[in-house]
Amino acid sequence: MAKIIAPNKAYNGISASVPFVKGVGETADAHLIEWFRTHGYEVIEEPEDKPIGLEDETAEDPAAEAAEAAEAAEPEEAAEPEEAAEPEEKPEEKPVKRGRK
Repeated sequence: MAKIIAPNKAYNGISASVPFVKGVGETADAHLIEWFRTHGYEVIEEPEDKPIGLEDETAEDPAAEAAEAAEAAEPEEAAEPEEAAEPEEKPEEKPVKRGRK
């Protein structure tokens, strides 16, 4: 995601499909980011957030890495097969008699 700063710091509106409030908008569209750069807007590219659980692996201590490796080496328990579901029985429909009284 990139923060786009308009030349007019008080601008509120939409430019190139990006909404701006007080001169600041945001987009992740690479084409629009380049367009804003070439049209005098300041572009501040922010690093993408990493998904949870994908922290920097180089920051972990060796003991934690060894524990994870040992855990990964253990065989997982086999899941019990699910029983086949019985088909639902539909009530028998009775024919509707049409005619005169």
